[in-house]
Amino acid sequence: ILHNLNVRNKDDQVIADKTCQIFHYIGVYCHYKAYIPLLTSAIKGEIIDNDDAPKFALTALFHLLTGFFETVIKEDGLKDRKVTEIVGLCEL
Repeated sequence: ILHNLNVRNKDDQVIADKTCQIFHYIGVYCHYKAYIPLLTSAIKGEIIDNDDAPKFALTALFHLLTGFFETVIKEDGLKDRKVTEIVGLCEL
């Protein structure tokens, strides 16, 4: 899935856009503790033996966090519980 974020031609752009939307919605509906360990491993290059994997993982993390912050702002603003979660994300 991470490789779908690296589009090299126009034919694959639709797939890349949908993949970004999927990551966004995962960020909206899933708790961050479900995906952060996986992305941390991908950023470190532990999951995929590919030089581009960290770049793809950071792109995925960007879309996940846009979904996460969307729900933080819509739900209840930046209350203490959410701020603690955000700080936890920064410990990557």
